[in-house]
Amino acid sequence: MRIIATVLLLLTFTTASAQDNDAEYYEMVDELLELTGALDIGEQLSALMVTEMTNALKRSSNDLPDKAYDLIAEEVNTAISESFASGEFQTMMYPVYANHLTKDDLVAMLAFYRTPSGKRIAKAPPLMAQEGMLVGQKWGQSLGAGIGQRVVERLEAEGYEL
Repeated sequence: MRIIATVLLLLTFTTASAQDNDAEYYEMVDELLELTGALDIGEQLSALMVTEMTNALKRSSNDLPDKAYDLIAEEVNTAISESFASGEFQTMMYPVYANHLTKDDLVAMLAFYRTPSGKRIAKAPPLMAQEGMLVGQKWGQSLGAGIGQRVVERLEAEGYEL
């Protein structure tokens, strides 16, 4: 019985590690990243980094001319584009996919994302996230004043002075 369990365990590890070095698996992950729009994260990351760097420099009361901020955007965008073009991000994602999805899972996902519904669904999350952030901001603003008032009342009721 121990021999059978050992053989089954070895087969499990062999199957999992085979996925790690399978060119076909990697090609499927690449296609899935493309179809789902996951590679568009580079543009979003670029925009976020440029905004954060620009804001940080402006907060430090640095009197840089507008041209300097253009150069910052240019360098950030170029660095991120080069990284994506080199496949660095995709290569880093291979183990993530291999840890959670089999080749059969990828085949099924690819089949779905190639359909009109799959293509539409792949485009929806970024738009939904943007809209959701606006909803969350409005919700937070509407709750903010009421929560602040409740906290003040509770602290005062417990004898704390503000």
